[in-house]
Amino acid sequence: GKVSFLAVAAVAATAAPSCPGHCAVMPGQYALELPATLRRAASTPRLHRRSFAALLPSALAPVSSAESAVMTSSQDAVEQLSYCGGGFCAAFTLGGRRFRGVVDTGSPFLLLSTCNEERQGSCASYCKMWGCTAATDGRPSGLENTGEVFAAGSAEVAWRRNDMEFAGKNFGPLTYGAMLEVESYSGNGGGAFLGLVRERASRIRPTLLGQTDMRTISVDLRTPKEERLTLSRAPPVSNAAAIAVPLLDLRKEGAPIGYYAAEVQGLRVGGQLLDWPVRLVAVIDTGTTGLGLPSPLFKRYDAQRRHRAAEVGLKSASAVEVLLKTEQGASLSLDLQQGRQAAYNGERFDIVTALPEPTGIDADAAALWTGEI
Repeated sequence: GKVSFLAVAAVAATAAPSCPGHCAVMPGQYALELPATLRRAASTPRLHRRSFAALLPSALAPVSSAESAVMTSSQDAVEQLSYCGGGFCAAFTLGGRRFRGVVDTGSPFLLLSTCNEERQGSCASYCKMWGCTAATDGRPSGLENTGEVFAAGSAEVAWRRNDMEFAGKNFGPLTYGAMLEVESYSGNGGGAFLGLVRERASRIRPTLLGQTDMRTISVDLRTPKEERLTLSRAPPVSNAAAIAVPLLDLRKEGAPIGYYAAEVQGLRVGGQLLDWPVRLVAVIDTGTTGLGLPSPLFKRYDAQRRHRAAEVGLKSASAVEVLLKTEQGASLSLDLQQGRQAAYNGERFDIVTALPEPTGIDADAAALWTGEI
């Protein structure tokens, strides 16, 4: 049937996708266990700076702020996160060298940047901040180079192996990607990525989590300056009062990896439901900010926002809610937190954008992307 895709950000209480899959939801706590479901404590009518827990990839569930999404133990890997311009970053070492990467539930790989000053200009300050690798670092993986497509372009990636340490835990030798081309050394463009999507199609290179025995991930963004990522072998804490949102396996629709995706019951703009004739699916992604919509859906959103602005004012008209379908058939509401956030350098998270058509897709895939078939 007809489907339109959007994605949810874990930095701004909303949905926003990107390629290979980026999305986020205002600071809260996320835990994922394979496979996963999104749960909400019965006492929280909306997700707005709340806590989430889920299994990799079958459940994503918010819990109350008084409890932890995951029962931590000495075997868990817990790492403090830092805000890094639209995302949250964690430190790790590879081959004894320190790196900093974006915590990303919208992508599958551990990806590092390379620095070739002759071809790409000086990148010393960038590499000091993020860490850079070389195509010859580590050991051969036995895998051929691939061309990987991202939201901002594409890059040739060399696949290598090296010993990884995260949060004081040794994860042993893992396969990772060294990006041989970097679009930009400004901001966090081209930075290291800790991809947390585990499941993949057989033709896809090894995912980071797929090479570990970790069962649950928890991304806790509830308190500014105290954000953290936990990798655990234990399941999330059960919560009988929680409401579960089942996640969809988009690999059945041809997706290359098991994105954390959920069915959308509705999209509310300016307090009114947006009329849209086809099924909507949202991707939950901690590696981006705001809400991203396919172009036709964005045009419908923008038209309704402008119409509502004349009735209720621009701020109220710009309010957006994404209603996810729960296992019980009810709706779980995710709403954009409006205005500048003092705790995050005065940046805004209420960003709604039109998603560009992914690079390199054929006509049929493009029609599916825009919801035309």
